[in-house]
Amino acid sequence: MMADATEMVFQRFTPGLLPGRAVVRVGGTEARHFLHNLLTADIEQLKESQATYAALLSPQGKILFDMFVYDAGGEFLIDCARSQRDDLIKRLTFYKLRAAATIAAVDDLAVGVSPEEPKAPLHYVDPRYDVMGWRFFSSPEGVSEAEGYELRAHSLRPCRQRRRPRIRPVLST
Repeated sequence: MMADATEMVFQRFTPGLLPGRAVVRVGGTEARHFLHNLLTADIEQLKESQATYAALLSPQGKILFDMFVYDAGGEFLIDCARSQRDDLIKRLTFYKLRAAATIAAVDDLAVGVSPEEPKAPLHYVDPRYDVMGWRFFSSPEGVSEAEGYELRAHSLRPCRQRRRPRIRPVLST
């Protein structure tokens, strides 16, 4: 039987920055509508200081990029994988066409995590699962790297139940 995730024992993690994450800013008068039409999440319903987990799909429905979208009031901050940031910007710019939206990499902000509510002004509870803690945007200077977060994230994935061999009835003639 698969254990309920709330019954699992989790390893604590220390607050800090996630070096594998990057920030993209999407602003402009049509930014909300632009993102709503592209991503899998309902961006139109997102309120200021809230975040959602979203993905950008290929025309065939395959996940190209997954991300967190944070409504920073008048603009959106996207928390994405650092290795995919430039490709995500290129893809968003490709779809922008004539929309009144600006898309830019943000190098003066870093993404961090904390088990408790952080003091950083731009923060939100992880929308995937609340025991994952808080995520925040902060200046990269003076903040150390988070420890134990990746281990915690992987420990939340439920293990697959071992399949029992299928017993086929023997038909007698």
